[in-house]
Amino acid sequence: MPPTDDNSILELRGAAVEWLGSGGQITIQGVEYEYADSDADDDSIDDAVGPGRTFGKLVKRMAASVEMFLSFCSDLLGNGPDAIFTRLMRRNDPLDSRYRRTKRLSWWIKDLAYIFPPIRLGVYRNLYHNRDISRLVQFVIDRRYHISVRLTAAYYLLILLKFSRLCAFVPLFHDVLSRICQEGSRHGIKPSTLRPLQEVLTFKEDLMCITTCDAKEVPAVIIGSSEDMASSLVHYFWVWSLGLQCLRIHTRSDLEAVEQANQVVGSRLYRLAPDPNPLECALKLEVQKWYEWVDGDINDKRMQFEMREFMEHIQYIIPCGTEYGNRYRAI
Repeated sequence: MPPTDDNSILELRGAAVEWLGSGGQITIQGVEYEYADSDADDDSIDDAVGPGRTFGKLVKRMAASVEMFLSFCSDLLGNGPDAIFTRLMRRNDPLDSRYRRTKRLSWWIKDLAYIFPPIRLGVYRNLYHNRDISRLVQFVIDRRYHISVRLTAAYYLLILLKFSRLCAFVPLFHDVLSRICQEGSRHGIKPSTLRPLQEVLTFKEDLMCITTCDAKEVPAVIIGSSEDMASSLVHYFWVWSLGLQCLRIHTRSDLEAVEQANQVVGSRLYRLAPDPNPLECALKLEVQKWYEWVDGDINDKRMQFEMREFMEHIQYIIPCGTEYGNRYRAI
């Protein structure tokens, strides 16, 4: 209970004085004191009437407009996350007229199914040799930028992870995404906004497993996955890998393995609830389209095997002479 410079004020701490409330009184060494809540005083100071409060409200009103203007100028100079990702895609496909102007994140999410891997950038050899992707990582971890700008850059990293070979670099993104998720929670960002980032962290091992396993192991990996798998990105790689595996079906056992894995995918998709996050919705829509395509391809393969087996049990007998005609005998 150390006194302050003003002897008429005492600071009380500890469990012995927890019963005191605002306006309460206590007598110490014959002197009566009235309790004042310091937290309440601090709260009132922030909103005290005066020129400071007026100026603060003015700054808050102007901050959003100024931030949008600075972000627009940054994009024009090619320094913002939107401009960087657009330049990344433009280098991949210089002839695509869609990439001539800077696109916003909402545009890329809307056309998520039509974004193709940046195969010409050499990012498969060493991710951080690519200046643009490294710049996106710097946007995410640099606290000088507003949290919305950093989240935009993090979402662009997720879109890059959609390309299977880039998923080999998930460990490099792990610390970056973990940091932005923690800071986003402290800033009061909605859980639905952070969910795609958190799912990459939660299901990192599943994501690495499905993108790095051998093609023949894909059905076994899907069948042996955990029941609580809820990552749309992992589901996307499931159906995408199964689609490639359908091209390699040569035996009845191959068909049965792919069919069983596809049934597991279908059962997981029906459990997914609608998600308000635009990126999650776009991924789920693409997963559903891939699943329907794989299911149709499996049915075609099954019909081919049944027809082949039927033909193997049919013996064609064409006797000599026109008077006999053609006869077919089943055995």
